Amino acid sequence: MMNRMEFYFSFMNGLFCFFIMELFMTYNNKDITKSKKLTLRCYYLIFAVIYAYLPSSNLDLFWSFLSDFIYIYILHSFKLKKSLISFLKFQIYLLGSNAVLLIFHTYIINDSAYIGEYKLYDDYKSLICSTMSYLVLCLFLYGKRLLALHTHRIYSITFSLASVLAIFILSILSLQLVSGRWNAGEYLPIIFSFVFIIGAVFLTTYNQMIVSFETQLQQKQLITKYELERKYYDDIDESLKKQASLRHDFNNHLIVLNGYAKKGDLGKLKQYLSKISAANAETRFIQTANPLISSILNAKAADCAQKGIAFDYSCSFSAVSIPDFYLITILGNILDNAVAAAEKMAEGFIQLSLIQKDSFLKIECRNNHCEVIRKKDGRFISTKDPADLFHGIGIKNIQDAVASWNGTMDIQYDSSIFSIVVLLPNYV
Repeated sequence: MMNRMEFYFSFMNGLFCFFIMELFMTYNNKDITKSKKLTLRCYYLIFAVIYAYLPSSNLDLFWSFLSDFIYIYILHSFKLKKSLISFLKFQIYLLGSNAVLLIFHTYIINDSAYIGEYKLYDDYKSLICSTMSYLVLCLFLYGKRLLALHTHRIYSITFSLASVLAIFILSILSLQLVSGRWNAGEYLPIIFSFVFIIGAVFLTTYNQMIVSFETQLQQKQLITKYELERKYYDDIDESLKKQASLRHDFNNHLIVLNGYAKKGDLGKLKQYLSKISAANAETRFIQTANPLISSILNAKAADCAQKGIAFDYSCSFSAVSIPDFYLITILGNILDNAVAAAEKMAEGFIQLSLIQKDSFLKIECRNNHCEVIRKKDGRFISTKDPADLFHGIGIKNIQDAVASWNGTMDIQYDSSIFSIVVLLPNYV
């Protein structure tokens, strides 16, 4: 029966091998649910404990390969060909990365004389390579996401580099102490000092990373809202196209109706009229030079009609080069805020104009209100229903989007009228 140290190294090597395999398999596989991953983790952990506890045999490599393949086979929903390909890719990475890291690590610390001479040293070396292999895979897979962090990106990079440096230096210290080349008592202060330095780096970057993650959460919420609104506006645009098609075919419909009338076929005449009436509902559609703007205005006009708000608009532009994301964020939030304020009035109104002025698209919106407008630290404080998921960030989203597109924004208000003017570069 193996001793405690043998059990420890066998279990830890198997555990890091599993971490690598899970990350390798699930990074781009969006179909794997959290519950499925958790269940497989529990089964694999039980297997790793039993496997590490059993004495070594000639079949160790076979059982290791078999367990890895079964895990991959289940993740791929029992698709044999796909599982075999993924298994081979994983094994190639695992063996290749460990071999490269072993050579690199041995070259850096110049410990080739100790390899094969001491089993404990070899076990430490193997575990270090497995740990570093997992770390390399993490940095490679998440590198693009890390570089995409525009806000406080330097703190996330510092945190990652500190992790790499900590693992590498601690590996050197561990191997030197195990080999007996260094005196443990003499180098203990160095070890503790290094641990304290790494801890200080982690603590100083932790708060900034939280700020970065909070910003990402707000951006994620905004993107979610954008996607939802984009789908809604696409549906409206499709409805506009259907209405245009019906109007285009109006003469053809008249010919059919005239034919039924001449034949005296009142049943088919009524049936055809009902079909046209259902398809061509009495709706006021707004047509502009930009389909997305048309969709937004139609959606908000319908909302105003439902809430009894007078909605007047004027559009004068030939084309729009502004990205859809900014159009939805800016125009959508402007009208959302205007509707929320005007609906509280007995005779609420909104006046909107979109005009091409030189090389800028000028968006101007006026609405009446009865609210007490508040500002704090130069920012407007929302007075809308707190139940709204995006409560309090409407104006801020407009400001951020305008700034991102190098535009300008001006807000004027008094006790009864709120006005906002946005100028966005629109080179057409």
